[in-house]
Amino acid sequence: MPRDSTMTWETVSEGLGRDGWMHRHVLSHAPLDAQVLLAAWAPEGVREAAQVRVWKDEAHMHHVAAKWPMRGLVRWSVRNTADEVWERLMVLWWIGTGGRISTAALAAARLYQELTGDVGIYGWVRHVPQAIADRAAVILPGGEILFVGEARWAPRGFVAVSGKEERWTRVGDAQTGTS
Repeated sequence: MPRDSTMTWETVSEGLGRDGWMHRHVLSHAPLDAQVLLAAWAPEGVREAAQVRVWKDEAHMHHVAAKWPMRGLVRWSVRNTADEVWERLMVLWWIGTGGRISTAALAAARLYQELTGDVGIYGWVRHVPQAIADRAAVILPGGEILFVGEARWAPRGFVAVSGKEERWTRVGDAQTGTS
């Protein structure tokens, strides 16, 4: 977000949590417009779910802390039972209240393909509903099949999609695993 010469702020913290929610906390000597900041930080489709807190502390500093569900490209890390950390480039997409896994998977696959050039082909959710089998297939607009399966590491309420060419990579090591 562009800053004008009269408004400056300091970022206290920001990042993506293991729950799939982005957070950002900024402070300033002057009051901040939380809605303007949220519009610059969070995609339009998730702003209604955002949680925003505004306060002034005892040192007269103005704070804005916001949290919103992720919809975008991330490098996601997973720690396995051998205590090794593996990571993979993927699109993490919040399904939304009352949303459908298939709709979210298609949107995530489209974004993954747009940003990487690779076809989004693997998708994961925390729990696949009983109505559809594990490793259910979703047909993408180009005719490719997106397989959606269960993964304990997938945040609740999100679908994670990555391409067929993408592999898990051990952090700090050149070895790769399989999907």
